[in-house]
Amino acid sequence: LETVSLPDTLISLGVNGFSYNYNLSFVDLGRGITTIPENSFLANIALKNISIPSQMTEIGPGAFKRSGVENIEFNKESTLRIIGYEAFYGCPISKLDAPNSLMKIGGSAFNSCLDLSKVTFQDNSALFYIGQNAFEKTDSLINIVFPSELREIDNYAFLDSGIGGEVEISANVQTIGVGAFAACHNLININVDEDNQQYLSRDGVVYTKDGAKIVAYPAGKAPGSYSIQTGTKKVGDASFYGAWNLKEVVAPMGVFDIGEYSFYSCINITSYSLPNTLSSIGQYAFAQNIALTNISIPDEVVLIGRYAFEKDNSLRTISFGEDSKLARIGYATFADCGITSFRVPSNVSTIAQNAFANCNELTNIVFAKNSKLANITAYQFDGCSNITNITFEQGSALAQIQAHGFEGMAKLTSVDFGDAQLIEIDNFAFRFCESLSTLKLPSTLINIGRFAFYNCKNLSQLNLPYGMEHIGRFAFLGTNNCNIYFESESLPLYLDENWDSGISGYYTGVLTIET
Repeated sequence: LETVSLPDTLISLGVNGFSYNYNLSFVDLGRGITTIPENSFLANIALKNISIPSQMTEIGPGAFKRSGVENIEFNKESTLRIIGYEAFYGCPISKLDAPNSLMKIGGSAFNSCLDLSKVTFQDNSALFYIGQNAFEKTDSLINIVFPSELREIDNYAFLDSGIGGEVEISANVQTIGVGAFAACHNLININVDEDNQQYLSRDGVVYTKDGAKIVAYPAGKAPGSYSIQTGTKKVGDASFYGAWNLKEVVAPMGVFDIGEYSFYSCINITSYSLPNTLSSIGQYAFAQNIALTNISIPDEVVLIGRYAFEKDNSLRTISFGEDSKLARIGYATFADCGITSFRVPSNVSTIAQNAFANCNELTNIVFAKNSKLANITAYQFDGCSNITNITFEQGSALAQIQAHGFEGMAKLTSVDFGDAQLIEIDNFAFRFCESLSTLKLPSTLINIGRFAFYNCKNLSQLNLPYGMEHIGRFAFLGTNNCNIYFESESLPLYLDENWDSGISGYYTGVLTIET
């Protein structure tokens, strides 16, 4: 199929009607249909030009997604109101002369249109909404002038676009979404009309009208440091996202919340000054800060979100005060960081899975005095193959090492449980800890799960306390012909089949064997 001419008597099309017609190069939409349905001309790579007739009111989601459309011509009497979600996603369009009737540009409508260099709105344009990611990755789009009736620029609308120089926000704009201009590396200033009731601009940086939240820092500002304005209480989500030129950021006293993605991909920042009033750090807040080497977390911080410091490869030191109120370390919070040692604050009661995943430089973990952490959960330290020492200082609440808790720590040589009242070492807990040769177990231990010490090649001896009740199957398989010494004069009541596979022998009634 190479050409399509729709009759004027046709009033509707079905979804996907002409999608994946790779040879279709000409389309006449006729004068009957008023909506181009979802995915109608999806991936029609030979289709270079399209004319939108006057009666058309909506271009549906994905209508021309990944097609070859380079030129869009709108009828001078166009009544088009909506360009839908991903309508022209990935098309090689070079310019967009939007009709005055257009009211809404949907999410990702022109996302990844890499050749789009010019977008024009007339003075009397009815446009009031630009959707999420609508112009994301429009590398060639250098400048844009928004119509006066525009009310909302949704989240990440111009993420990683080529917009440079200055952008003017009129008095009528009521919403600037999260990261609306994030990672626009050529953008220097975002100027807000003084009559705008929602936002203000300070030296080209957008704050809420009351100055309580910073909303958007242009990524193209000159290299150097930035001090957030006094009176700010919240660093908004994605407010500094992709600000590659920044070297240092100072947050004033009074800031209590750093939002999600706030400083994401600020690749040249080496220093943050965080106030003692800070209580919350959102997910991905400092992720991919590859030049950051150290950071101090104020004592009032109670929550650090998922992936907050992910892939901060140069980050060697994260410092917490003795009075830190941090209660939880979220999923993958420090994943792929360059930290060499880490002291878990005593107030931390929860560490999520993968919290330290793939921290290949990490060698030493210390759980601070009177630690509230009762459980080492699965895969907290997944991929941390270079850890050599783990220490639980006095007063630890540790009761359980769950399945896979310390698995894969190939260089682990020392675990000091202090006076922890450990009850259980669960399945696979120390599996593949190949360098572990000795381990002093707490007297409170009652359960060792299956494969708990599997392939601990250098482990030659374990002293098991008097109260042992259960040992799982193959618990010591792959050890160095380990000798097992029971303090009790009788074996534990519950021994799984093959519990003793891989050991040299076991002995009962032995109170002390030096290791």
